[in-house]
Amino acid sequence: MTYAQPFTILAILAISAGSIYAYNIKTPEERIIESIRIQNKAIEEANSAKVDSYRSILDKCQKTATGTSREILEKLDACKDLQKPELQMIISYNGSIERVSEGNNNIGKADAPQASLPSSNKTVSLECEFWYIGRIEWIEYHYTATDDETTLQAIKNSHISKGMEHIGYHYVIKKDWEITETRSEKCVAWADKWSKNNYRFIQIAFVWDDKPTKEQTESILNLTKDIQKRYKLSIDSVSAHSEWWPKSKKESLDYWFWSKSEFIKMIRQKYLISIYWKESPELTYMWEAWWDTDFIGTIFAESRMNNWSVWDGGNSIGYCQIHKWYQPGWYNEYLNLKTMAERLNYCHELYSYSASLKGWVWSRFHGYLSKDKHIENITIK
Repeated sequence: MTYAQPFTILAILAISAGSIYAYNIKTPEERIIESIRIQNKAIEEANSAKVDSYRSILDKCQKTATGTSREILEKLDACKDLQKPELQMIISYNGSIERVSEGNNNIGKADAPQASLPSSNKTVSLECEFWYIGRIEWIEYHYTATDDETTLQAIKNSHISKGMEHIGYHYVIKKDWEITETRSEKCVAWADKWSKNNYRFIQIAFVWDDKPTKEQTESILNLTKDIQKRYKLSIDSVSAHSEWWPKSKKESLDYWFWSKSEFIKMIRQKYLISIYWKESPELTYMWEAWWDTDFIGTIFAESRMNNWSVWDGGNSIGYCQIHKWYQPGWYNEYLNLKTMAERLNYCHELYSYSASLKGWVWSRFHGYLSKDKHIENITIK
């Protein structure tokens, strides 16, 4: 018995090892797939290094594009002639090994921040002629000047006929609100072909030859807010093609949305504003009407945005604390106002008038001196 125990233990270990070995044995197909995975990882790393090097060279070339519009264009054309690197082919496996060439189009598939859009239809290839240098500062809107059934392919063909390589806009919005990303946000737009604006703008176009439909307007507003938040742009960082190219008179925010200020107001309505994590009708109204956090902070300091707030022994009343003895005319006029909007409008008129008199805002609106600590607690999202 004493001699049998070591053999028993060895047998158990051999069986266990054999089980483990058998468990880790891979089929021929699994070994092929594992080999392909390793090869593809190496290919992707090599391709990525080539693309990064190409981008660096292209960026340096583009930074030299200065001078007159003609000189800039000539220098950019020279950059365009830089030879793109040859990328290795990715291997796919579906029962038999076949190589699938991605070609040079990989260079155009930029990792742009993705928008949370009403539509996720992004079917058009996102090729680039040039990569962005600098910072996105504006959003510019266009229309396609075509009927509402125009396809993306037709737009692409039209732009190619004008000397572009692909669709010149970053986004195209169809008549039924559907948004399609037609050019990576990291690619220079080509909608303003002769302008430096291409390097600073995200370009959006809607398919139509007149004013955008209600559905398109909703998509324009949602997309605008999304871009502004991701690039930390101000809410008034919007323009139409006519502002930079006067010949395009119908491509105007004034024509499409009554006025540019009205369009900006429509954008503001897409944002939610709170102060000390609380929302209120007064706060929303002031934000949409004037987009002035200084005024909002002042009114909050004056009355906590409460029309029934009373101070100084009952002599100061209302949103902006008008004093019965110091401003009797204003006091009586304020008492006759019936709605929240009328009262806030009146306070804003007094605020604007006081601001026009150098150094007088703080003497009329005492809350102006402490507005900053309240402004710090305003949240816009």
